Amino acid sequence: MRFRFSLRTLLILVAVCGLVLGAPYWYPKSKTLSINDRYVGYYRGLGWGHESGYFGTNWYRIVVRDDEGAYWEVDVSGLGYNPYRGYYKTGVLREEGACLVVETGGDIAPDRHELLHGRFYGPDGKLLSEVSNGTGKQILCAADGTRLWELDLVGGERVSLKMWYPSGQLQHESWPADGQRDAGFVYYHPNGQPRSRGQFDAHGEKSGLWQRFNEDGTLESETNHDVQVDSGLHNQ
Repeated sequence: MRFRFSLRTLLILVAVCGLVLGAPYWYPKSKTLSINDRYVGYYRGLGWGHESGYFGTNWYRIVVRDDEGAYWEVDVSGLGYNPYRGYYKTGVLREEGACLVVETGGDIAPDRHELLHGRFYGPDGKLLSEVSNGTGKQILCAADGTRLWELDLVGGERVSLKMWYPSGQLQHESWPADGQRDAGFVYYHPNGQPRSRGQFDAHGEKSGLWQRFNEDGTLESETNHDVQVDSGLHNQ
């Protein structure tokens, strides 16, 4: 019994075989990263980390989702700065730029707040702020326009940071040492009362007075790290 194949049939068979054999490479796999269970890495080919796929270096994308349905993703071609994008839960572009990617505990770890450059948009699509060559302001909002994050950068260094609760109430603010005062921070309760505050010296060590407060504004604990004498309340 003789089988006869037309050229068209033969080409179709070759194409089908190529798709079947190439599927393990082209079909993206996923892995939850150890740095945070919200960070999921999608990759193609065999292996992970420094291992190789069928055709050499693997292809990676890290996707990070938050509670309200927004997400950001990084296309990783290697360590260093890589392109990233972020979206509101509505699908509108929230941010785009190049963020730093490092390796932590064997996993790839991007940080969208360590920026080379970036552009940041409101839920209406209007430009809110920019970062260029590590200098500028990163502003991030919720889908309703409430400001959630404002980071000032100069030469890649953080100058100040503010964070807000979804209600619009200030949640956190911090600042670096400026030659006249140490680096410091304040966290706030949702009702606006301070929750904790303290400062760090030029070596990154706790310094001065550190305090914690109850929601009604009363002092919960206090420690002076310059003299290492506890106030007698609960230690920090």
